Amino acid sequence: MLLALTLGGTLAAQTVQPSLSVTLSRVDNISRTSDIATRRDATTYEATLAASHHRQLTRAWAVTTGGELSTFQEPDFDRNAFTTLAGRLAFQRKAGLGPLAPVVSIESALAYQDTRYASHRGMTVESGLRISKRITTSLRTSAGVQWREHFARTQTFDTHQRSASLEATWDFAERWSLAGSVRTAEGRFLTHASPAAWARALAGSLGPAVARAYASIPSEVTGLYGPNWITYRPKAHATTGSLSLLFALTDRASAELQGSLTSMTNEADVHYPTQAVSLRLGYRF
Repeated sequence: MLLALTLGGTLAAQTVQPSLSVTLSRVDNISRTSDIATRRDATTYEATLAASHHRQLTRAWAVTTGGELSTFQEPDFDRNAFTTLAGRLAFQRKAGLGPLAPVVSIESALAYQDTRYASHRGMTVESGLRISKRITTSLRTSAGVQWREHFARTQTFDTHQRSASLEATWDFAERWSLAGSVRTAEGRFLTHASPAAWARALAGSLGPAVARAYASIPSEVTGLYGPNWITYRPKAHATTGSLSLLFALTDRASAELQGSLTSMTNEADVHYPTQAVSLRLGYRF
């Protein structure tokens, strides 16, 4: 499960929009381990300080620039801690007049991730395209595609994913919203295995196809989830579904309860299920 606490928000257009977020999380199988007996669960903490600026260029075009500083802590497995400094840029085009007109956004980001485990340090590049549409005054939807790549110090932590997502939000009362999303991604992901489980896979106990695949996957002994644990980078496909309930506490503060489930399968047909539940609080300056 995942439990999260977040503070955040935005201000009016063409102003600097600062936000602060703090996240408390509980995640089942945070280690992305296929062996049920050795999966690791954990509580994590995250804080993000962000600011953005929105500028209307023409009636149809706008640009948003921003930056954020975030830190992530996983006390039970503290070698996974990291701090990220990121810059973001987005161009938006509104295709028509009125609040129901669709908006197309071209988004990009560049971030440096300073991790406690040195091999994971490096730069992350993101780019994407998103289309948002308000169906009615209370129902809005969006769809997007994204490319993300992390350039780490070692090949094991060099990851990249291509993803597509669908989201819908229903403002069913004055202060209440219900949102759902589905995201599918493919590429290279980080997964982990205990020494015994890794040895069994290489020895062929999970079948020759798994043994061949694991022998060629970039990997290293990291100890991130226990003594001599192995981190490896398989090709995989992941699908995540989430459902959240948002309550506006005030004009600046909000609370959100969210649940999510991720199903990931690697190139050798090995599965890594992860589930999460989250509670978020938000505040805008």
